[in-house]
Amino acid sequence: MRRHKLLSVPLLLLTFAACGGGGGGGGSTPTATPTPNAAPVLNVPAGLSGGPVRFSFVLPMASSQTLTFTAVDGDGDPLLWQLGGAGPAMTAAGMVFGSPVRGASFPIELQAVAAPAAATVNILVEDSRGAASSIDVLFVRSGAPTITGVAPDSAFATAPQQVQISGSAFSLGNSVLTRAWFGGALATFTTVTDENTLVCNTPSGAALGGAAVTVDNQFGSSALPPSAFTMYEYPVNFLDADNALDGGAGEALAVASDGLRMHTVWIEGGMLMHRSSVDGGATFAASQVLSGTDVPSQPHVAVVGDQVTVVWLGDSSLRARSSSDGGATFGPVAILGNSGTIFSVHLVASGNRRYCAWMSHLFPSISQRVHMTSSEDGGNTWRTATSMTSGTNNQIFHAIGCDSEVAWIAAVDPLATQAGLFVSRTTDGGATWSAGQHVGPVSSDMWSPCTCNVGARVYLAWMSGGALQYLVSVDRGATWPNQATELRPASMGLASSPSIACDGDRLSAVYMVGSDTIGYTRVGSAGAFPEHVTLSTVVEPVGAPQVGVRGNYVFAAWRGGDLGTGTARIRFASSVDRGLTFTAPVGLGDGAAAQDEPQLVVDGARMWLGWRDSRGATPALFFNRTEQ
Repeated sequence: MRRHKLLSVPLLLLTFAACGGGGGGGGSTPTATPTPNAAPVLNVPAGLSGGPVRFSFVLPMASSQTLTFTAVDGDGDPLLWQLGGAGPAMTAAGMVFGSPVRGASFPIELQAVAAPAAATVNILVEDSRGAASSIDVLFVRSGAPTITGVAPDSAFATAPQQVQISGSAFSLGNSVLTRAWFGGALATFTTVTDENTLVCNTPSGAALGGAAVTVDNQFGSSALPPSAFTMYEYPVNFLDADNALDGGAGEALAVASDGLRMHTVWIEGGMLMHRSSVDGGATFAASQVLSGTDVPSQPHVAVVGDQVTVVWLGDSSLRARSSSDGGATFGPVAILGNSGTIFSVHLVASGNRRYCAWMSHLFPSISQRVHMTSSEDGGNTWRTATSMTSGTNNQIFHAIGCDSEVAWIAAVDPLATQAGLFVSRTTDGGATWSAGQHVGPVSSDMWSPCTCNVGARVYLAWMSGGALQYLVSVDRGATWPNQATELRPASMGLASSPSIACDGDRLSAVYMVGSDTIGYTRVGSAGAFPEHVTLSTVVEPVGAPQVGVRGNYVFAAWRGGDLGTGTARIRFASSVDRGLTFTAPVGLGDGAAAQDEPQLVVDGARMWLGWRDSRGATPALFFNRTEQ
């Protein structure tokens, strides 16, 4: 039998025009009236519902049945049947048929299938003179939906959060009502995007702890175990006791995570150290040394799934090691660059791709250049480093971001004719980079560029004259608007040290105001006016602000207090209304000595904070995390 995809077949109407002579008073010759050609009458088998032109038929996926459609042509013309639809969907629905078929009937065999499915087909029957009838039929192979994942995998029990559930048979051709449940509580604002995707808001008031996530329809249900989703208490509750991360003298902590997979690196005893966690930082594997005989500094880490890449400055060269087994083992050292004095290293990752950028002062020239390199295999091998070109090639600050094979670097060139920000891009995974394109205002007074993105939507922010400004690109940095937008004016107080995060068309930023206040600004949607909140409630020395965004939740952390007197603490505040309001800032930790250099990790409703703490004989690294 042959299976065809049906093309649109118009209903053909046959008409004949009457012709006659005239003039000279002559008579006319009568013409015969054509006989109308009636369309065939199409009959559907028993068991179909709906009509007259749209029908549906539901059959359990484990059953089988043959349906025979018939037609009668009042003129006795021979008939031709054709069926059209999406081949993969028809196969999934177990449909077996021949098309085209001649005759008065058209059989469709529905064989048993392994999973629920739905397919909409068009059945057309046409006589030999072009008159036709057609119907649409939705075949539903009924069964319970399946659920394979939920992201994010945590929420606050009293503050609903939008989540996305993955699975199959959520829609069945829009023939079923699919619901989602969390620990037995019904989710709200549920929307079935397609057969494999459902979005909803978590229920308010669910029990704390593990919550089984269930999807169901009238044909059954399936669920993920309670370990797959966790409800947390709000306001955020941290563990009573801090945990030591290092051996007692660590510094320069760097952290990266992908879901529950978390990796930390730091410098201790003249060595580069690494520890990993597979439960969101609740517990960590034993420490391991990644450096060799070099003296390491400036460590950075990136993680995507089980692929981990660590970059550091070892003596005078930039080095990297990578792991493909979640950090259990690492490959050999790769040298990324060794030209000039290397500083300001940045590392980003997307899929298998890694992009690394750094500043290098080239002697004897006084110019500073951004250098970059990339990897397409998770950091196992790297391209030869290249340098960014801009106005005078005298870059002083830079930021880097990526989305798969596209990456962008923004750098300040203060001496160019058009002084300001320049953006260089790659669209081939780092094989080639464009020359720097000037974006934003012409100004030599620009610093602290930072970038974030959600897919193709890229934000670029920077400081200028104490004001925080930004641009938005919707095509992964290929084009930018001519005019920058002021996120926070200098008239509200001189800002510095910005940290930004984005979620869809929303941008969040935390920053220092002067040296004693932490501020927050959000843009709720494209074109909206910025809204400002002061996060710190007391006037005290502040530093190192950080921000994380997950849907409705916004988290901020910073150092508040005087390092010299030992009163400095890691403080944090949170919001569950997209940054409109925040909780009062809370100090972290069970120690009484100075804390500094916070590292914030956010995953759903989970927070993890690491920092450098002076409670011992020497400063060391500690961490704490959200408690259920």
